Amino acid sequence: MRRFIFLVLSVFSIGIILVVGNSQEKISINIGEASKYAERTINETGKVTALAFDGDRSVSFRVMVEDNVTKEEAENVVSEFLELATSHFSENWDYANLSFDFKKWSDGSIAYKGYKMAGSDLVWH
Repeated sequence: MRRFIFLVLSVFSIGIILVVGNSQEKISINIGEASKYAERTINETGKVTALAFDGDRSVSFRVMVEDNVTKEEAENVVSEFLELATSHFSENWDYANLSFDFKKWSDGSIAYKGYKMAGSDLVWH
């Protein structure tokens, strides 16, 4: 009887580990897909962007800009990115970490940058 109970508990535990592991992998895949969708859509408007995804939950987004870009314009691009990403996989985007910057064409300096950690608000620096 003890062996039977041990066997049942072992199988149950392995099942839970597999389900949780697959769920985490699905979240990561969805974050990557949502990020690619958002970047591709923004690129179609003529903006030059770059996207990096670590395969887990961290997304880095860069936009190349002219010297005269305003913070309001940068904020609009980040808002658009977030709206597009969440419209694609809203239930999973809450788990993503986003870092972004706006790099000047002329000298390569960073005009604006910031981040959004999972479950928190945007932070600009």
